[in-house]
Amino acid sequence: MSKRFLLLFTGLIIVFLGVLVFDIKSFDGENLIIEQHIVVENVVSETEETIEELQEQQIQEYLNKMSIEEKVAQLFVVLPEALLQDKNTVTFADLEMQKAIEKTPVGGFIYLSQNLQSKEQVKNMLVNMQKYSVERIGLPAFMCVDEEGGVVSRISGNEKFNI
Repeated sequence: MSKRFLLLFTGLIIVFLGVLVFDIKSFDGENLIIEQHIVVENVVSETEETIEELQEQQIQEYLNKMSIEEKVAQLFVVLPEALLQDKNTVTFADLEMQKAIEKTPVGGFIYLSQNLQSKEQVKNMLVNMQKYSVERIGLPAFMCVDEEGGVVSRISGNEKFNI
């Protein structure tokens, strides 16, 4: 019993002297973690601000390069037929569509059932539409489908797409 008491007493004296000589936080694992967390949080916060500032600068530079017509066109999502006056149904993106996108670089396209014939056809059409958009304006276009569910189901429930 006296050995235990002596060891406990010696340990308490060492801890007491350590508290007097050193900042208690340097011995407290939880406080040390909190200090590290704050430092990491500050670094992350500064990094996020730097990234956000850089992104904002890049966006502003990009917008400065665009004409007012290009900026306005980017606000619209249209049927692909809207860019081609003489076509009733667009099922592929050809040279005519490329020229239409060069003239009016809209922000996106919305497709109806008549535009969607098969998986391969849709894939090729969308890949080319994106290619034309990126070549013209430097941005991919939004690709949309009129898919409300229920009665209006262009993809789901369509046997052509097996979904």
